[in-house]
Amino acid sequence: EACNVDLMLRGPQDSWLLAVPAVCCIPVIDTFVKILPDVSGLHGRMQITEQFVEGLRPRLEFPVLDYLAVKDTLEPPLVILFGPSDPSGRGGILHNAETIYGDEDPQAITAEFVRRCLGGGGSAVEITAEVLELLRRHARVGQILSVALAVIPVEVRLRHDGSSSGEEEEALISSMRTLWRKPPPDL
Repeated sequence: EACNVDLMLRGPQDSWLLAVPAVCCIPVIDTFVKILPDVSGLHGRMQITEQFVEGLRPRLEFPVLDYLAVKDTLEPPLVILFGPSDPSGRGGILHNAETIYGDEDPQAITAEFVRRCLGGGGSAVEITAEVLELLRRHARVGQILSVALAVIPVEVRLRHDGSSSGEEEEALISSMRTLWRKPPPDL
């Protein structure tokens, strides 16, 4: 059977990340939330798209310790959220990931996730509401909804006339790449 997802396993305390192609036996719905902040950064608009890059597999990410449990089998999540790291750059993490299971509170988890990714602010409330609406409409038992938040900077959009650009696609693709720790500074 051909691999249909990229599986990321996180080490304890996010100390490492292993990426491997894998087979997922339940459907994975892959979506992007393109965040288009206004010049002030206080508000923005969002565009929600399904996976649009040919050949890019959906990404799943879990703590490796979940896979080592000997008593219980891993319950498939309802949602996996991906997004950029905190804009302040604290902690050296280049992306954030969060998993929401059926018995968890998606509102609290999503609000905290968006805050971690975007640092709060006016647009965080709007983005949280949009993501929660996306989850309400598409998250279902028996499938995994993968949602990637990708911020398209104002300067990229201002260079183009509103058509999809290579830089915009690059921002979306790079939001799905496996980069975990920032490289150490040159000594």
